[in-house]
Amino acid sequence: MIRQTLQALVCLAFAVVILGPVFLALERLTRVTDSTIFDAWSLWKNANQTDGVLSFTLLVAFTTASFTCMIGFWVASTLAKYEIKHVSLIRAFFVLPFVTPAIVAAVGFLAIIDSDSILSRLGIDLYTQSGFIGKLGEVVGAENLGNFIALILALSWFNISLVIRLIEPMIARLDKDWEDQFNILPKGDSALFKLRYFYLPLYGPGIFVAWSLTFIFSFTSFALPKWLSPQNNTIETLVSIYSSSAGIEGYRVWSSELVLSATIIQFLVLGIAMSLSTILQSKHNSRIELVNENYSRKQRGKLTPLRKIGLSISFIYVISPLLAVLSNSFRSIERTGSETVKTWSFDGWRIAWRGDLSYAGIPEAMTNSVTYAIVCMVIALVVGTTIAATIKQLEDAGKQILARTVDFVSFLPLIVSAITVGLGILIGLLNLFPELLNWRFLPVWAHIMMVCPFVVRIMLPSFRSLDQLYSDQARVLGMTDAEVFWKIKIPLLKPQIIVSAALSMAFSLGEFGASWMLSGIGNWVTLSTLTDQLMSRPNYFPEVRSSAMAVATCLMLMTLILFIISEKFRDENGRGGF
Repeated sequence: MIRQTLQALVCLAFAVVILGPVFLALERLTRVTDSTIFDAWSLWKNANQTDGVLSFTLLVAFTTASFTCMIGFWVASTLAKYEIKHVSLIRAFFVLPFVTPAIVAAVGFLAIIDSDSILSRLGIDLYTQSGFIGKLGEVVGAENLGNFIALILALSWFNISLVIRLIEPMIARLDKDWEDQFNILPKGDSALFKLRYFYLPLYGPGIFVAWSLTFIFSFTSFALPKWLSPQNNTIETLVSIYSSSAGIEGYRVWSSELVLSATIIQFLVLGIAMSLSTILQSKHNSRIELVNENYSRKQRGKLTPLRKIGLSISFIYVISPLLAVLSNSFRSIERTGSETVKTWSFDGWRIAWRGDLSYAGIPEAMTNSVTYAIVCMVIALVVGTTIAATIKQLEDAGKQILARTVDFVSFLPLIVSAITVGLGILIGLLNLFPELLNWRFLPVWAHIMMVCPFVVRIMLPSFRSLDQLYSDQARVLGMTDAEVFWKIKIPLLKPQIIVSAALSMAFSLGEFGASWMLSGIGNWVTLSTLTDQLMSRPNYFPEVRSSAMAVATCLMLMTLILFIISEKFRDENGRGGF
């Protein structure tokens, strides 16, 4: 009884932590604007700054989700169906982007599309949009086409691992005999017939789950649109621009109206997408694992030459931004008169380490990032594991509606974007408790909110997969429920706990949106916000770009180490791995 009460209190506290700041922020915005949340659409339409923002955000999210699923499905089917040497290592590289901090991805793609990059030298200028790209934009009637393409490529890169991880296990365990038997049916040679009655029922739920989640993450992306598409605002970047004056009574009320309407519209869109994802996820999880992966691969044989070329191109696509960040951290600019020459040096690293061009250097930012990550990991692990265990116990007790409610609450932070989380804390909570302005660990609040859903997603399938026989035998031996939990379940879940801990720290290290919102009210510089600060400095400082890349490299290497740890302990069957 005591354990159940504690679990209920943890779940309730988590819901309050998530909804409290957002509710307080909305209450303040509605009071300042003298309107209600039901006025959001009219406020949005009446604001001049919102022209084309919603349509652009939807276009970016829809295009990214569709393009990512096409590329991701091809890569997933290639990795799943054929015998490939070191397939686990190759798969790990394709999964790496999802744990890579968004700001690292942003500066990496900036380096790839820069005016003196390899792409620009080949005539593909996505940065200044001159030459072929500019002419193509004029033909199709699209402004800033190069920036749009760069943003789609970057968002797809960031989400491709999500698609692969969701789709590959099903493809890898599909018995080839099923396909062969289907082919001998009267209409088995019809591609449309096979697609409708064979492939869609098997792969469809997983593909649509991947599509909806990619849509959500693209819709709420902040760092990538901020740096790769500066001339076209998304809802997230628009809110970040006007949030500094939102919630102040009698001052620029139109900015509060804009932020209020943007927040409500974003919540509605993401709520619909998340509901769709949850429904499809239940169908996807009901798929049956049919055969062993290695057995399935042996049935299909080696890679074809075309598959090898495609996989090689995809592999280059995945590692290029990371290599670009690393290499550009050693590129310094030397100006001789009107000429600018790039040379190799450690100047960027020295300046970034000392903090000559910023408010803090790498040591201080790294200390803050690691401290926040450790605190976030401990709290998120306890809260996320408790929520997952509670959901499983409610399911076992037949309380399905309550279990789904708790599950939905655990997903709420994904519906509320990082910028909205930071804004909620900034203008909602601090209005009641201004003393929190001096609290060093305030950013951890936002980090925990953004990380906990992933811990729940990792731990919940693991709790569901535990054999009830172990618990029954322990109770026969006289163990209490608490002893069963700590002495039986926790040791069995050790790999998943390590995965959750590593990924919690990685996501906390790379969290940017909420940290960026809160960085203006306190000296809480992290590696991600320091990278953004340096990238925002004028380019007449010769080492500003290489310094930013040096900070991003530190952040990238730290998350890479945590990712390697998580991959080492991840369950091969996909349980306990996001």
